[in-house]
Amino acid sequence: MSLRRGIDGFFFTPLYRKYPFGGRPNRGTNESGYWKATSPSKMIYHPHNKNRVLGYRKSLIYFFGRSPEGVENVRSNWRMHEYSIKKTSTTNRDHKDDMRLQLDDWVLCKIFIQTHAKCHRSTSINYPTSRT
Repeated sequence: MSLRRGIDGFFFTPLYRKYPFGGRPNRGTNESGYWKATSPSKMIYHPHNKNRVLGYRKSLIYFFGRSPEGVENVRSNWRMHEYSIKKTSTTNRDHKDDMRLQLDDWVLCKIFIQTHAKCHRSTSINYPTSRT
C-alpha cells in the first residue's frame, strides 16, 4: 500500500499490551521499527461544550530500528495521529481477563508524511514494512 503526497492514510486498529499485566500499548512493527509518542495525549472537546471531553489525540513518530535504546534507530518523516474515544464507564474484570493481550480500546489512526519546504522527494511514498 502506498500514499501519495497530500493524501493521508486512515485505519482502525485495536491496541495490544506490551506486557501481559501492563497498560502500555505495544507500538512495535515486527522487526522494522516502532512508533514513539512525542507528547502527552491532547484532549478533544465537544464543539458546543468546551467542558465536555469527547476523546484524545496522541501524536507519534516512526523510528526505523529495533528498540528505543538501540543504536540502529533512524527517525523517519512518518507521523501518526492516534484518536481514541473517552471511556464513559469502567467494567470490573476478573484476574483471568487481565491476561488478555488486547486492550479494550480501538483507535482511529491517521498516517501521513511530515513535509518540509526544503524537502523534494518522489510523489509516491510506500508505507514502512517489515524486513522479513
